[in-house]
Amino acid sequence: MVRQLLKRTDKEKADIVSAYERAGSGSAESDETRQQLLKDNNVSVSTIYRWKRELIEIGKTASKADSILRISQIIESLHTGTCDKVNFIDSICSFSAWLRWPQDTDRQRIGSVCLASAYLNLMTAKGRSTPPRAAERLIYNKLTYSDVTLALSGNLEAYADFNEIPYQKPIYYNRNLLRDIIYYLISDLAYSPDGRVSLNRAHALIRDGHFHRQAARSRRSFDQLWKALGVSAPFHYVDQDQSSLNWVLDPADLYLDEYIDEIIELSQDRRAYFEKCFGIISLVNDRLDPRAINALHFPTPPPALTPQAVPLTMLDDSMLASLSDFHKNRFYFN
Repeated sequence: MVRQLLKRTDKEKADIVSAYERAGSGSAESDETRQQLLKDNNVSVSTIYRWKRELIEIGKTASKADSILRISQIIESLHTGTCDKVNFIDSICSFSAWLRWPQDTDRQRIGSVCLASAYLNLMTAKGRSTPPRAAERLIYNKLTYSDVTLALSGNLEAYADFNEIPYQKPIYYNRNLLRDIIYYLISDLAYSPDGRVSLNRAHALIRDGHFHRQAARSRRSFDQLWKALGVSAPFHYVDQDQSSLNWVLDPADLYLDEYIDEIIELSQDRRAYFEKCFGIISLVNDRLDPRAINALHFPTPPPALTPQAVPLTMLDDSMLASLSDFHKNRFYFN
């Protein structure tokens, strides 16, 4: 019998896949139920599993879109400053956690809870008043059952490890590396052998120790870092080189409350930080091959934000010589 090809909606696919999985397997009764379901819906087992893979990818895409929208909204609230203090603290903690784990929403949530908790503890220890119901809004409403289980087992802190960024390197090391990548990507193209930049060339400069002698990475490790953290690289660059504020926060820092209060109070510096970040994002988007940044999905700038141009960086003679050799060898691909 030739199967009739039907155009199924994603919801219909999800309902059929869910019903198939609920039917179970391993017994004559469950197998019979599954066979009847396949017959009733005129589909095969392979179709069920193909739909399941498709739905997983759709879920990932939707989750990523939600994450981009959320961080864009957080940045907008920080840029405009139009929210109450509790929401302000929440946005600061959430943004700082995003800087560390831009691709991991669970760690972002737990990280923001850890930062908010540490902030409130410092406020209490120093005899400072906290906003009404701050703990409930900043901490308790964000925790899930799984988080509580992790906390009771003593693993919550390890799950959101503030001493490291993925790939087993100390955070200062990876932050420096991200900064160095951006430093090269926004360099003056007048000195480039062919008027362009690429991740291949950025890796070559880092590999050859032009930024830090101990920063050498294999290309695979470099690509992993860029894939995991590249979306936050412009923000790390401005944080280290162009901002008076400290955005990469640590719950163990005894001055955490002061750093957060500075971000709240210094509105002009706060706005300038994001304007410079989006100025760099605009420049990187214009310069890099789309294949190098398509998977990053930078946040969307707030409507009221005007990206600010940052000074182009200058490469020293040894860097320019390496890039010239690189150009001669015709390594052009990102």
